Amino acid sequence: MVHNAVEYRYGVFQIFYDAGAIWDGGETAIVRHSVGVGLRQSLFSLAVAFPVREGHIDPIFMVGMNY
Repeated sequence: MVHNAVEYRYGVFQIFYDAGAIWDGGETAIVRHSVGVGLRQSLFSLAVAFPVREGHIDPIFMVGMNY
């Protein structure tokens, strides 16, 4: 597994870019990318990410806590 993220925050607003891959030994790693926007206040986070794919958009909604 390999993962990297770049994030910019201004107050409670955030934008981010993620890239990563998961693979088994002997297989070729396929890197996946996504961009997103969200709100983060203290420990709580609410975001929507858009995987960068060919020809279609499948938004992913995320709610969580970072502690």
